[in-house]
Amino acid sequence: TTVSWTAENVESCTVTGPGINESILDSDDGTTDGTITGSSQTSTLNSESVYTLTCLGLNTTEYEELTTVRIIPTFEEF
Repeated sequence: TTVSWTAENVESCTVTGPGINESILDSDDGTTDGTITGSSQTSTLNSESVYTLTCLGLNTTEYEELTTVRIIPTFEEF
């Protein structure tokens, strides 16, 4: 499973959730344009999972966004 993110007008971000605890600085990609993008591989999701992106804005305000991934089971007749 791949989790991806993009944040604009930020200095740094932290991504947390099952299998992810990653801090990223704007300068990590060699630029300081205020944009952070990234992705991370996680283990296979077998249950509902919540991922959080927490960022420090260029104006020093902290922003937080949550996303919930819900697993929909599939049934197979035999």
